[in-house]
Amino acid sequence: MKPCQKAIEIDPSASVVTNNPNDLDRELHIRKNLQWITEWLNNGKSDRSIATYTYSIKQFLEFLASRNIWSLEQVTPAILLSWQEYLKSKNYKQTTINNKIVTAKSLYNYITNAGYIIKNPANIIKLKKTTSSINNKLPEWEEIQTLLEAAENERDRLIIELFYKTGLRVSELCAIKKEDFRGNRLTILGKGSKLRTLLLPQALVKKLMALFKTPEQVYLFASRKGRGTKPMGRQTIHDILKKIIKKANVNPAISCHWLRHFHAVESLDRGAPLHLVQKALGHSNLGTTGVYLNARPNESTSLYFDD
Repeated sequence: MKPCQKAIEIDPSASVVTNNPNDLDRELHIRKNLQWITEWLNNGKSDRSIATYTYSIKQFLEFLASRNIWSLEQVTPAILLSWQEYLKSKNYKQTTINNKIVTAKSLYNYITNAGYIIKNPANIIKLKKTTSSINNKLPEWEEIQTLLEAAENERDRLIIELFYKTGLRVSELCAIKKEDFRGNRLTILGKGSKLRTLLLPQALVKKLMALFKTPEQVYLFASRKGRGTKPMGRQTIHDILKKIIKKANVNPAISCHWLRHFHAVESLDRGAPLHLVQKALGHSNLGTTGVYLNARPNESTSLYFDD
């Protein structure tokens, strides 16, 4: 286990045990907080991501202490909203605020799933849109539904569905073979020849497997040439999506890559931990999604899309 407790110490005066019952209660709360946070930090996160999470959580704990709140159990949605406004008052960029809010959401997802608290106060907290080019071009959920309805056939619908439910790159989608499936596990060969495994909803796997029409078909999205032994080209995938976008009359800025961004943002909004988003997208630096390289093998962001 990594030495996380030392990294999340708050004001030492807050942990001095005295004969005052209030001080004793406060000490118990602080120790419980540290226990929960230590478990959360050591739950499949890299050293670098632990350092990043620790800084944000230390800041959050100090904010709570300034309001005489010593237990994570006492935090309500209203307090988290106050935390959001406090960060805004410090003139942080919206992306930084969102990262700190996501950190708090990740912690509360963990302690709720672990059974330490009954109701997750962070569930209703939404990330505010930023003025970045990514957010300006991201499709809305209604546009995704419109795209699905405008697709001419099941194959084209599944191309869109696979993009927004997994966040795959175009090249990764084109390269999917029948042998890459093991039950609901899909192995992806990503950038730098790095392998990663995604867990897909069973309903999606069933629909994908139906695309294999013959025993000879190798690729999920096969070219018409080669009787299933050659993959569909990246440009073909782009052209299919462009045709659907035009027919659906939605934002023309939507592209395969923006569906990948949509997956990341929507996953976080639905409560997926940051380290799973990083794992699913195949990212390796903190500036993109955060470095969470050791995601638990029984979880994947695509499972947050079960509709």
